[in-house]
Amino acid sequence: MAKRQNIKKTTIEKYKRVIDEYLVNGGNGTRAYQKEYPDSSEETAANNFREILRINEISEYYQAKLAEQKAAREKAFQDKIASEAEIRSYLSRTARGNVMIGGDVEMPGGAPLDEQTKAQKVLADLFLKDRALEDKFELKAYKLAIIQMQDCLKFLLGQIPQDVKQKIFQHPQAAQYFDLPSSDSGDTSPRIYLEAS
Repeated sequence: MAKRQNIKKTTIEKYKRVIDEYLVNGGNGTRAYQKEYPDSSEETAANNFREILRINEISEYYQAKLAEQKAAREKAFQDKIASEAEIRSYLSRTARGNVMIGGDVEMPGGAPLDEQTKAQKVLADLFLKDRALEDKFELKAYKLAIIQMQDCLKFLLGQIPQDVKQKIFQHPQAAQYFDLPSSDSGDTSPRIYLEAS
């Protein structure tokens, strides 16, 4: 069946209805085929259903229908879940002691005190978690910047002639930026460090 190139348009439409039934009935290809071709035996229906899936146009149709179903399931799932903004809005409103009437009118002072207290606590926890996360990212960025500056300074020091380096390291403020090696250690390269001011 799959090798035939010239399949009638009406037959293709029937095959698409078989695929539609397959997607609705829980994935039973034999039953889907028999709904459109009721006189076929179970064995014939099962074999023909497998052959139908090998036809390019039907295979593409099937994949498109699967994608549609997946998108519809994901949308339905997302519609059931409140967004973060909705949750924060509800908590803020409740923390202020307000309640919504009819879905779009906010009434001041209608929320019970215990709900206000719970909402205030949750909002405070969310704020602290958000702030901690921001601080963590800022600290990582700061550390990365220091490492990049140290690498840059090491490169620049490598470009300076040795006699000029000695003059730099003898400057009174050099110890503020370089961990200078002791003369008896044998190591002549200073370690560079930067600290927050």
